[in-house]
Amino acid sequence: FLLLLPLSSLLSTQLLHSLAEGQPLLAPAVLEVLTGALACLGKQSSDLQNQVLDIAISLLINGHVEHVMDFAEKWAKGSSRPDPSLVRCFLAKVLKIAGPPYSRYFAGSVIQLMSIAGAPLDAGENFFEFLKVCLIANFNPPLSKEERTILQHASQLSDDR
Repeated sequence: FLLLLPLSSLLSTQLLHSLAEGQPLLAPAVLEVLTGALACLGKQSSDLQNQVLDIAISLLINGHVEHVMDFAEKWAKGSSRPDPSLVRCFLAKVLKIAGPPYSRYFAGSVIQLMSIAGAPLDAGENFFEFLKVCLIANFNPPLSKEERTILQHASQLSDDR
């Protein structure tokens, strides 16, 4: 029934947000609706896209890390190709609420999103902390050479600021 609601209405996003908060077992279904919503929006209405992404952030806060990071990668790599600044904004929000120690899975997802959209330099200290921790962490399995290269490149960018 959620797909029948007009996406652009504030009521729809509020309903999805309430559902995400109140029914944690429905998180995967809510994220599927969010994926469809973002695909429909394309590059239009960044305010509405931010509202949709805030629902995913709420799910992340409530412990659905793998589901949310899978959603984010699927969205960022999707055929609608979101505006990179929107992906960076999402990453900045993620890094604002997440702290070390970072799981290998989480770090890999953040690095994948950075490879798509660039480093979220506006995330400030949260981003720098993520870089520092991930560059010295002993993940099991270890970060790939490509992932380490992305981190090192982002670290150089942050040093240049």
